Amino acid sequence: MQARFTDEFKRDAVAYYRAHKGEIPMTQVAANLGVSLSAFGRWVGSPAWGGGNADAVVANEPGPGDLEAENRRLRKENARLKEEREILKKAAAFFANEESGQRK
Repeated sequence: MQARFTDEFKRDAVAYYRAHKGEIPMTQVAANLGVSLSAFGRWVGSPAWGGGNADAVVANEPGPGDLEAENRRLRKENARLKEEREILKKAAAFFANEESGQRK
């Protein structure tokens, strides 16, 4: 037996996904909602379930919430990458000093 979801559920699910796009993968949202990935992907791609903003879905233009979420995600990623770079610099310096100490 196939589960039937209401139009309201589909719109809410798509709106939730779009609000958290870039933070939560589509596979996780679909699994959390108990929906198959293929069905959920159809909902996300359909203007009918665009969370009441079908024009934005058809035009494929990101809304302010999408841009803010992407900006937050990129800031977090940038901070993480800077931290990783500093760790790698320290590790490279450490191993360079170790090698030069062994050669003497």
